[in-house]
Amino acid sequence: MLDEDKGKEIEEDPDFVSRDRLFAESDDLENIEGDLTEIPPAIDEHSVIRNAYINIFASAAFGSATHAQCQDNLIAQHSTISALEDPHNPIEGLESMARTLSTLERRLGVNPDAHITYFFLCPDCWKQHHPNELAKLESSQCTLYTVK
Repeated sequence: MLDEDKGKEIEEDPDFVSRDRLFAESDDLENIEGDLTEIPPAIDEHSVIRNAYINIFASAAFGSATHAQCQDNLIAQHSTISALEDPHNPIEGLESMARTLSTLERRLGVNPDAHITYFFLCPDCWKQHHPNELAKLESSQCTLYTVK
């Protein structure tokens, strides 16, 4: 596999966080994440699919469903909808229905990553460093401890 192919695969991963997103200033997040007033893609999907998305998201957000349980539920919903689909009146978008919680959240326009800051911890003293501080550190040595 070529290195170019690896890059394309990882960018398609729903849990992938780009370097730009990881080190972005808080004010820059809106530019990276896109227009927050944009209508979520799930609104344009078939009502049966949208209903499944909302119920599964509610299970995750308020019912303590895990990512694996949500994924299993999405796969089960897809199978059920496929089995009950009328061949004369197909459900548009069923073939591209979300199968992971991350994809479902994007389709609903709910992006928890826009509100998460990834801090870096010093392995020696466990001091937290904001991503903006990381580039400003003078050395990889801990600021609280010195090498004798």
